[in-house]
Amino acid sequence: MTLMHPDLEKCHAYVVCHLTGDNRPIHTAKTAMPFVTISRQTGAGGRTLGKILQAYLDMKCSLPESDWTLFDRNLVETAMKEHGLPRRFAQYLPESRVSELSAVVGELLGLHPPLWDLNQHVYETLIHLANIGGVILVGRGANVVTRKLKYGFHLRLVGSLEKRAKRTAIYYKMSLPQARTFVEHEDKARRLWVKDNLDEDINDPNLYHLTINTDSLSMEDVASMVGCHLQKWMPVLQQMG
Repeated sequence: MTLMHPDLEKCHAYVVCHLTGDNRPIHTAKTAMPFVTISRQTGAGGRTLGKILQAYLDMKCSLPESDWTLFDRNLVETAMKEHGLPRRFAQYLPESRVSELSAVVGELLGLHPPLWDLNQHVYETLIHLANIGGVILVGRGANVVTRKLKYGFHLRLVGSLEKRAKRTAIYYKMSLPQARTFVEHEDKARRLWVKDNLDEDINDPNLYHLTINTDSLSMEDVASMVGCHLQKWMPVLQQMG
């Protein structure tokens, strides 16, 4: 028996609780809850912020019926689970451009369904989660996919290449030159992924409510800024419906 990572288990429980069956909940005037999307340059601290923001919001901006739930690396696996697909399909959906040849070969060999179909499942799950609210969605162009929903707060984290490379070198235990190359490669890969799949420029400031440079701000400071905004916003949402 394969045990799920605790974070994935929590997210799966969220899906089972809220997303199963035909009557998926949507916002109403009484239950409207915000959601947060985090887009990030590599090494700018997106996943770190997600965890810190989750804890901050649970303490300062608690929800009436559940805790805030973070979806980052587990998002694709959660989508596969929701749609009754093997979790192993998640490995074929990196947040970077997949060559057309690799995609076709994978389909012909029966390794996975068409990648377009799998990505559509991920988008559907993003929209379902955002409609419920009380979630933090990291990456996967979540801000673009959910932009027509009026309860989202879309955040972009950026920083200098040098600072981001230093964080990456520490996190992955690699040399600074290696980290710099890795950061540049990942930034390009994410930019191409968003362009190929969603036809948007990930660096377009109009896609976000707020863009923050994390070079000189701690993740705690950023979480506090976002949390204070949501604290003021939630009563307004109750009236918007």
